[in-house]
Amino acid sequence: LRSRSGVKMPKLAEVLTTTDLKRLLADDKRTKSKVVGLGGIKGLCIRLNPGRQSTAPCYLCYHAEPYGKIIWLPLGSFPTMSLEELKAAAAAEAARIAEGKSKAPTMADACKLYATYAADRSNVKASTEAWTNALIKRVILPYWGERLVADVTRAKVKDWHKSDAMKEHPSQADAALRVLSKIFNLALEEAPPWRTDNPAYKLKKQVTGAAKVRERILSKAERRGLERTMRAMEAEGGIDPAAAGAIRALLLSAMRLQECLTLRWDEIAWDEPTLDEKTQEEVPALTGWITKTDHKSSRRSGAKLVAITPQLGRILRAQATRAGSPWVFPSPMTPEEGEELGHFIGLQKVWERIRERLTKDETELVKAKKKKKAEALNIEDAHLHALRRTALSVTYGDEG
Repeated sequence: LRSRSGVKMPKLAEVLTTTDLKRLLADDKRTKSKVVGLGGIKGLCIRLNPGRQSTAPCYLCYHAEPYGKIIWLPLGSFPTMSLEELKAAAAAEAARIAEGKSKAPTMADACKLYATYAADRSNVKASTEAWTNALIKRVILPYWGERLVADVTRAKVKDWHKSDAMKEHPSQADAALRVLSKIFNLALEEAPPWRTDNPAYKLKKQVTGAAKVRERILSKAERRGLERTMRAMEAEGGIDPAAAGAIRALLLSAMRLQECLTLRWDEIAWDEPTLDEKTQEEVPALTGWITKTDHKSSRRSGAKLVAITPQLGRILRAQATRAGSPWVFPSPMTPEEGEELGHFIGLQKVWERIRERLTKDETELVKAKKKKKAEALNIEDAHLHALRRTALSVTYGDEG
């Protein structure tokens, strides 16, 4: 074995006593970190930092595979644990490792630790935490779950992050890497720590800062084409009215996706109704305000007010309500007995179908020579977030 300072260690060190260890801890002339074998059990050692120490961590060092990297398995600290307790823990763990039945913490245990930590946080939205937990279950646990926390190396994390499966969804891969780094940070804070370093710390991401910038804004022709396509699909029954209404609202309100889908009727405050000059009857107002108290930046900026323009008001007024549902865009699914009706989800798949249909219709117009190829519309590169950007850059600009 070699210590982190490069000092070669004997395979079986001289047996140290409790007095010897206390003398080592009290050594205030030590200028470099070093690892000292405790003796009696192969690989049992203590890590000493420069200067006098009150406690020091102890580890069982072993090779996970022949000629592989040395694994530092934390056992506890001295004198929090006595020398006899440390030797007993090392002997038991060494026997388990030899049998392939180590009780050392696994990545599944680390993920449970993160879930406990996340549940106690009050500065994160419940929806964000639910998304993070789903990411752990779908991306992290299937690959890392059965591995020991101490066995994970930086090279293995790099290979996982750059694998073909992860490259298919680079943004998701980077998000998973961030969560994995947080999991390792928690493992470092355990007493005793589950490992000595964070192998996911500051690894290069797949999506660089420049690539994250999306400047896509739908032109006036593209917005007309989008509306034309949605009307055709609605007439054919190929799109849910709630989904079409949500897309139209996104394009006019500049709300984020979840802010729009979770919009409730009690969050809308309509202006006072107007009086029709001909019939002398009150006409419901098409303008007003939306107040979103729970949104992405609510903890920093408080409630968000969204102005309802007449165009947006007509879309919201036209939404069909379902009995007992507080949602402006309710789910078309029938809830099971005892469950409440939720809001619409899965708008991304609907958006992809609309983009494909628009491209198909434009291609047919070009084939029929009703439109030049250079004039054909194509919004395949437009994400749902482009609707928010379009609303901020174009629609609100048109409305003044």
